[in-house]
Amino acid sequence: FDETIIKELLQNADDAKAKTMYFILDKRTHKTDKILSENWKELQGPALLVWNDSVFSERDLEGIQRLGLGSKRSDAEKIGQYGIGFNAVYHLTDCPSFITNGETLCILDPHCRYAPGANVLKPGRRFDHLSSGFWNDFQDMRSAYLYTETEQFPELMQENLKVGSLFRFPIRHSEELVSLSKIIPRHDEKERSSRPLGAKQLQDLLHDWSPCVKKSMLFLNNINAITFCTVEQSGKCNILHHYETHISTDGRQKCAELYEKVHQFNSATTNTSCTVNYELEVLEQIGNRERPNERWLIQQGIGDSMNEDQEWQYIRQVKPRHGIAFPLSSETECRSHVFCFLPLPIESHLPVLINGHFILHSNRRELWASTNPDCPDEKSTWNKKLVSAIASSYAGLLTDGGRNVIQRWCEGRTREQVEADVKMYYTMFPNLHSDKLKGLWKELAEKVYKILSEKNAAVLVNVREMKPVLLLPDDNQPLCSLDVKWCRLKNDAKKSEQVHFFHVKIENKQSKELGDSHYQNAANRKVWCSQQWDVFETIGMILTSAPIRIRDHFSHVGTDIPMTTQDVVFDYYASFNTQVLLGSNLKFPSHVEDTKFKTIDRFKIFLNYLRVKKDAIYEYVKVPFEVPLMVTADENIRVCNKNSKVVISEHSALFQHSLHRFLHPYLINLHLSKDYFIKETACSYHDIHDILSDTLPSEMCQCRVENFKEIIDVPDLQSYWKCFCSDPVFLHCLPEIIQRWALLPSSTDQLFSGKSELLPIIDPNANDQDCNKNVVSTLHSMQMPFLLPWACVEYLRANNVTCCPLITNPSAVILCLQIFHKERCISFSTDNTGPLKCLLEYFSKINFKSEQSSKDAIKSLPLFQTIDGTLVNVNDKATFLFPTNICLSGHGKWFVKNDVVFLDEKGLWKTYLSPSDIEVKYIRPEKIYCQYIFPKFHLLSEDERYEQLLHIRNVTFKQCSFQVTQMLCADPDGIKAAKDFLHDLKALQCLGEGDISLKAINEHCDHTLNIFSLFKEFFCFLPEKYRDKIGSSDDWLVFFHKNGLQVDISEQKFLKLCHAVADGHNSDIIATSKCLLDYLHQKIVYKQRQWNDKSFLCEVGSIPFVCMKTLKHLSWIKPVCAPTKQIHTSSRTYSMTELNRSYVMDVSFLVWTIKPLVSLPRNLHSGELGVKTKVEFDDLIQNIKCISEGHLSDASHFDRLSENCKSPPGAQPLIKVMSEILNHVQVHHLVTSKDKLCILHSVPCIPVHRIFGEGIEDKDIISILVKPCQVVTNMKDRNFYPFLHQLPNSLYGYISLLEAIGVKKEIEASHMRTVLEMAFHATKNQPLDINTEKIVAAAIKCLHKILRECKGVDQGCIKPLYLPDDQKRLRESTSLVYLDDLQYKDAVFNFSETELSVVHLNDNERCHLKNTWDFCSTLPEMVRPVRLTSCTTMQIHSEPVETQCPLAIQLQTILKMQKAFKAISTIVKHVTHNEALAKSCYDCLFAKATNIEVRTVQRLRYDVVVTTSQKTIGSITAKFAYDENNCKLYIDPSANVNEVAHDGIVGRLSCWIMDCVESILHKAMSEEDLKSLSSFLPVLLKVPNEEGVDEALNMTYSLEVDYDENELRSLDPRHGEAIPVHWHHRLDQDVHNIFIYGEWVGFEKEEGRIVFAQVIHRVIQDSDDPYKTKYVIRISQDDMNGIEVSALDLYKFLRGDKMLDIELSESQEIVVRQADEDDSTSNTAAANHASAEKPPDLQAILKQLCIELRNIWQLPEEDRRKAVKRLYLKWHPDKNLHQVQLAEQVFKFLKRQVERLDKGLTLEDLMTQSTSENSVPSTQQRHSNFWQARYTHWDETVHNHHRSWHNERRYHQRNRRHGYGGGGGGGGG
Repeated sequence: FDETIIKELLQNADDAKAKTMYFILDKRTHKTDKILSENWKELQGPALLVWNDSVFSERDLEGIQRLGLGSKRSDAEKIGQYGIGFNAVYHLTDCPSFITNGETLCILDPHCRYAPGANVLKPGRRFDHLSSGFWNDFQDMRSAYLYTETEQFPELMQENLKVGSLFRFPIRHSEELVSLSKIIPRHDEKERSSRPLGAKQLQDLLHDWSPCVKKSMLFLNNINAITFCTVEQSGKCNILHHYETHISTDGRQKCAELYEKVHQFNSATTNTSCTVNYELEVLEQIGNRERPNERWLIQQGIGDSMNEDQEWQYIRQVKPRHGIAFPLSSETECRSHVFCFLPLPIESHLPVLINGHFILHSNRRELWASTNPDCPDEKSTWNKKLVSAIASSYAGLLTDGGRNVIQRWCEGRTREQVEADVKMYYTMFPNLHSDKLKGLWKELAEKVYKILSEKNAAVLVNVREMKPVLLLPDDNQPLCSLDVKWCRLKNDAKKSEQVHFFHVKIENKQSKELGDSHYQNAANRKVWCSQQWDVFETIGMILTSAPIRIRDHFSHVGTDIPMTTQDVVFDYYASFNTQVLLGSNLKFPSHVEDTKFKTIDRFKIFLNYLRVKKDAIYEYVKVPFEVPLMVTADENIRVCNKNSKVVISEHSALFQHSLHRFLHPYLINLHLSKDYFIKETACSYHDIHDILSDTLPSEMCQCRVENFKEIIDVPDLQSYWKCFCSDPVFLHCLPEIIQRWALLPSSTDQLFSGKSELLPIIDPNANDQDCNKNVVSTLHSMQMPFLLPWACVEYLRANNVTCCPLITNPSAVILCLQIFHKERCISFSTDNTGPLKCLLEYFSKINFKSEQSSKDAIKSLPLFQTIDGTLVNVNDKATFLFPTNICLSGHGKWFVKNDVVFLDEKGLWKTYLSPSDIEVKYIRPEKIYCQYIFPKFHLLSEDERYEQLLHIRNVTFKQCSFQVTQMLCADPDGIKAAKDFLHDLKALQCLGEGDISLKAINEHCDHTLNIFSLFKEFFCFLPEKYRDKIGSSDDWLVFFHKNGLQVDISEQKFLKLCHAVADGHNSDIIATSKCLLDYLHQKIVYKQRQWNDKSFLCEVGSIPFVCMKTLKHLSWIKPVCAPTKQIHTSSRTYSMTELNRSYVMDVSFLVWTIKPLVSLPRNLHSGELGVKTKVEFDDLIQNIKCISEGHLSDASHFDRLSENCKSPPGAQPLIKVMSEILNHVQVHHLVTSKDKLCILHSVPCIPVHRIFGEGIEDKDIISILVKPCQVVTNMKDRNFYPFLHQLPNSLYGYISLLEAIGVKKEIEASHMRTVLEMAFHATKNQPLDINTEKIVAAAIKCLHKILRECKGVDQGCIKPLYLPDDQKRLRESTSLVYLDDLQYKDAVFNFSETELSVVHLNDNERCHLKNTWDFCSTLPEMVRPVRLTSCTTMQIHSEPVETQCPLAIQLQTILKMQKAFKAISTIVKHVTHNEALAKSCYDCLFAKATNIEVRTVQRLRYDVVVTTSQKTIGSITAKFAYDENNCKLYIDPSANVNEVAHDGIVGRLSCWIMDCVESILHKAMSEEDLKSLSSFLPVLLKVPNEEGVDEALNMTYSLEVDYDENELRSLDPRHGEAIPVHWHHRLDQDVHNIFIYGEWVGFEKEEGRIVFAQVIHRVIQDSDDPYKTKYVIRISQDDMNGIEVSALDLYKFLRGDKMLDIELSESQEIVVRQADEDDSTSNTAAANHASAEKPPDLQAILKQLCIELRNIWQLPEEDRRKAVKRLYLKWHPDKNLHQVQLAEQVFKFLKRQVERLDKGLTLEDLMTQSTSENSVPSTQQRHSNFWQARYTHWDETVHNHHRSWHNERRYHQRNRRHGYGGGGGGGGG
């Protein structure tokens, strides 16, 4: 249980040519309601999902089902040839599954526990077409497979997961799941897979395994992107690791060339080795962090480049492929793993990664090694040869690949960069000194050096500078033109050009291991070495950049190369130093230009080379005294003396009197011993102070110096600053110098020392236009000190001084501003806000929450504007942010506080600072009112009180009310404040006028209520200010209502008012009556107990205070009922009534002609008041009849204008009145009195709109009453006016009622019949006029559409039917004829001399029908016109021919084909479930079809003759003709199956067939089924043979031809006729059968085609070998002699079928045959399904199989292939379902032996060979390409046979279930 799981999944995806791969750890537990099975709940927990962008093919799906047989063994490009395989996932899960291409789900269930229908023979399940309903049925599985939209995937993954292949591996996350598993080992508790694995643990494992995955991508063939991520419980996706590789276009081209060589590399021809190298870049991302990219140099190849004649003994399709990888990035970790395309747990301890097609042990952890080293086997020999080939490739990489890389790197690079690249090049060389390098890998390393030595390879690099150094303007890095020379190891011919190693002695005990020591340590050593090169090259030496260890390794293999040493150089210089000088007369000290060094640079390099490190210091290699090895600042070379002291400083020029004390600036980096001079770190401040005291003015020792320009010159000060900030001696002491000396110059002409409290500000971008320009300008205007720009540059260069604040650091600047404010007390103006705005914006960058000092500083500055507009500081004050929703009116009276500051929210500070930054608190408006305003409310003026109440009404009150009622739990403090505010507001004395004392709101009443306004003497109202404001009184009332304003009266006062109205004491009777009714309604509706008292309501109902309605809006239709009482006043007379004697106004439309009506408020229908609300059905019908008898039902209104049909102004339109009536009927009487509604069928009660023509104005919508049968609910076509009418939109709500009284929803055939009949009577047998013709055309079109789309139209409703003839006269349809043949389309007919009239529609452009035939064929038979074909005959005028044309032959064949008509009967049986009907249909069709005669005639032409009168009406030339009366089909030979004529013939025959069976099937099948059968007939008539019948039937109906049992079992064989596919599984594959005379057998005439044959006799032979036996057979009825064939081509028919006894599953299943047979689950389950008989002896079968194979391998190649095929098919597991376990073992044994024999090996020894599958590791199960191709073809053959058997078996099962079908007889023969 390790990263092997990931590797195997990775190799499978790479072999599938995937490019991208995701490892997704889903931590969620998904729902378990809608899943596949109950046990599936165990799989809805955490899982590992693996996605790649490849898609499974059908072969892949079969391959993953047969895990033990593998599908990659013959593919040399697939790295999964030698892997453990998909079985590795069972360490992780018990039930893996995957979805491919988004539509196929496969479940592998070896426990047969989770997938429904899974069993031990087929432990799995496959589901196709997931989008067609699977996800709807099992919705809770969608999220488990990431098929929901809730997952928050990164953008790179969102579109990918729905394509490709997604694997899901539920982990065993609990002890219960572990205990249920039968896969994991139980004996080893330490085994990781035997313990529960949680999501967190798996995430840790994935993190640990991810580096292995990154390395695995180096040698993969296809995958270039891998991502590890997790899905959290929330659905969010987090990326853990992401890896991606990139190869250049040139690199990809090289790889393609190599793969081509791999394809061509084989054992049959001479092979040529090939190697390519390219760069590969690896991108890595961990979480959201991107790591530096890794660059790798990859070399891959095949064969041995140093030994082209190497013979490779091929091991199971292995090819000698190899590769090497070297990291080009120094940061890249390169653990020297060995790869077999994927990393192995083997380290070679080489500086490169090694990849090869190694032969591994079965555990895939070790290279195969022979158990006897003295006698290596072929596998270990293969590995040694491959290592030798890798060594040759390694040497080639060092000579060719490395050289090309370095040559490319040299251009445009510094010498240091080139040297660094060269150093990386030499890290590619193996290190022979490593103790870890052992065995095979040490041999490889040594062979690399031997190859280089033998070739005297040019691998030693000499880098020489050719041109002067240049400086680039961007980064000032030195560039030069470099010449890289590759030197050979030895140059005996020219000693002067012998290369030398440059060597530096290392005083490190690990010097041997750090052989390339001059590349170690700091970067200055690299520069020093590079410069030393120039000195030696100047004197003519050739030095190589190779490390010394390279020299040692070559010495190890016998090649010695010279090198330089310090001792040699020092002795040379010490002995011949005078020769270095220009003249021997000169003495030291001497100027450097007088020597051969010429420059200080070269002398410095020379000295650097001679120094060594001793006891942590550098000394010369030998004692330097008395040797000229020192240069002082005066550029003189001096002899070293013991007592000489030199100080290291670059600015010695500033101290002209002490130049002899300073080392020359060029040599300060040599770090020589202080015995020679004083080092910079040894200088103390006291020494520096003495020098400064002698140089600087004494005034500069103060903390602050004013007007410093009078003391020291600015240029001098600048020079000192440059010295102090750049010279190491002074920089070391610079903090103390600045602390004690006033050296900080400011813009205010002041010098500051570090001890000053106020320091100048540093502006690093003083000369640039940066974002702080305005801040600097503002601070300058305030006289803030700034460090001068030139000082800023030097100050910033010295990193060890940090006393001055930077302008980029607002936190430091604000502290300085605080100090400056204390000294000068700064202030800002509110008139000019520019400086204030600038500073606030600048200080807004500070994080005041974390910086307390900055917070205190800004609070002490006057930057904050109060509500008075003044700027103050907020230090030590309670500061509040004044709310914007507070009215400030009268604030001077209610707020006076000195210790509280209210800041204006609109102040500038609020724009840039957060209140929390400066501790400004928020205060609630409610608290301000309660604490400050309400206690002082009586002090406010009337206008101030109004403004405050107005603000409270509009803002504060609404907010508080909402908070209390809607957000009770959101903010407890806010709710409490709101409640306190509302409580105080209700008790506030706030209303009054003038000097009148204030009163509370609840002491006033609502002046807008009529109950108060009509009786003003009883109530007190609000002040005028609060009720006379236009547009605001309503708002005030709502406000006062919510705060206690009076709105109610008592019951006794209400009765008094009712009597007053009844007695006429009030002048406005109507208003007062309505007011009292409304108030009563309000009280009753709100169910106030005292107002719902019965006695009270009865008393109210008996008072005549209600006005009766006159209903003028209805009187224009019918007068209303007379009033019952009148009250006379001075102005008018009122009709009054009591409530208990009246009907409510709501039913006025129903009974206004018979009952008095009153208008009551809605829902005021209390029974105690006595108001009548319900209407009797008879009264309602009587009211409808009265209305229908009026003038509005007159149909003449459609034709002429009439004023009396218009509703008067203000009156109700007729349609609205009738709508109310219909609504009431539908709601209250439709169900209870539905039978009584029939009396309205003939009553004009449906109002329709009258349609006017153009130019006629009619402002009102006029409606006319019509009968229900004239109205259509949805009439899309308005061409039938005035016969048919569209139902008005207002009546659509009464569809159910209208249908009950005869209104139809849509136009039906009966409507069109009515229209045509009315048109017929209107025209009176005359030609149609233009208007009538238009209506007729529209009616015919509509009728055609109805008949075509609708089913089951009653023929009686459209009879009689009238249609136009060619004279545009309407005639009854049955007296007309129509053209029913497409050949009549272009014919010209003359009916003038006959009694026939033809239906004519095409000339009518308004009809828009396709043709007349289409319309007439749609009509029901009762009204359909007569077909012209049925009333005419043909007279053929053509020449017959003797030879039938191909089309005629094909049609004759299909008409005689019994199976074709069996297919039709099968469809009939499937649809009707009536076997007798299907048989009757078959008998009728087949009998008539056999009577049809097909004839071929030349130049086909015929006349059409009327049968009755024998008159010829036309002549037609065609390619075919069908004489229906004589059952003859004529075909012109020019017609063929590819022409349109074929379609016409097929269509004609299809119509004839449907005519034959339509009368039989009309009642049993629906029209839809008949149409489907009609569309299938042309397809059936085009099939070429019987197999085509099966395909057509299966494709269209998913059915199979339904044979009788006897037909299926007994087939009449014919010589040479192909054996049906469903019989192929009955052919015995055994070659030991004996055939007798006359026996019918199967003969394989060609590959895959088996025909019937009959045996004549056996050929007499000496041998009885069944594989060599021959027979003479007859495959033709005419051939009596027969032909001689091999027994290998003959098959005996089985007498019975054991497979028919095996039950089939109705769903598609996956058969998984595992490779590891030690799991006894599969074996045990298979045994349970085997026969109860004694199982066969496996050893005996295998022994017999070996004997047969030996005999087979003696046969010729063609016969050998046939014999192997017979054995292969004989023992194929899918052909032995009754003994699966035995067949699988024999089958795998057979394939292994064929492989061995094909390779020339002997058969396995059965005594030592175990039949367990574990005896043959999966990495050895390989087949040659020769046999693998045939295995694939034979597997497909078995699949086809199995499918055919499967279909036959289903047929038998169906017959047995339904009780028909015979027994199980065997085949003939």
